[in-house]
Amino acid sequence: MNDAGKNILHPELSYAIIGAAMDVHNELGPGWDEEAYHRAMLHALKGRGVRAESKLRGALMHQGIVADRFELDILVENQIVLELKHLVGSFAPSHRCQLINYLKFWEKDLGILINFGLDRLKYERIPYSPVDGTIQHEDPKNKLTEGHESFDLIFSILGAILKTQGLGYGTKTYHGLFVAECRFQAIGYETPFVALNYREHPLGEKQVDAFLVNHEALVLVTALNDRSSAVDLARLLAYMKQMGIKNGILANFGKTTLTIRPLIL
Repeated sequence: MNDAGKNILHPELSYAIIGAAMDVHNELGPGWDEEAYHRAMLHALKGRGVRAESKLRGALMHQGIVADRFELDILVENQIVLELKHLVGSFAPSHRCQLINYLKFWEKDLGILINFGLDRLKYERIPYSPVDGTIQHEDPKNKLTEGHESFDLIFSILGAILKTQGLGYGTKTYHGLFVAECRFQAIGYETPFVALNYREHPLGEKQVDAFLVNHEALVLVTALNDRSSAVDLARLLAYMKQMGIKNGILANFGKTTLTIRPLIL
């Protein structure tokens, strides 16, 4: 459980939801699939006089193009988003990211993760506030990127995404937004395959999870990190080395800032 903090959003409705979840867990116990708990929660909420909508779907549009699709578990009284899990351990960052995606897309300020998979019910409230964000260029005075047209194109793509969508989505969604913006601006891109070799030994073709823009610069897009990590930087450098690409950008749509780090080998 996570009840830290005295100012709880929607307290009465939150307590009704947790009470319903406890009723379900006390009755069923752990061990069943998520669909069973989902259906039971709908009945438990209805029994408490709480209105709930199930499995709402939505498409995130960017420049007239579908960038991603979402399906939430339960929306309670058009206020609180529930994400139900059956886990034998703790919630992972990916679960919080998933819920934040839904809160941002459906413009709600509170979500609750609920885990029915342990001997005791576990839950975590996730508040959300929209963040427009700012851009931080890790290239003092544009010393690296000055005169490189490919970098200017990529900066325009990333800036347009931030301006129209803000921060708060996960990596997968920003990948979709990057593709949509490239198509809108008619900028060439691909997620290339690499003929990977260890010394002289072929390891097969592998697809990198980065975008090659105009055959000139490789862009690795991440999200919801406090800052670009050393692991992300190492991944991008490894891709660039194997592909023989000289120009790269590490872009992180973080919690408060879009951080753009250019690289030139």
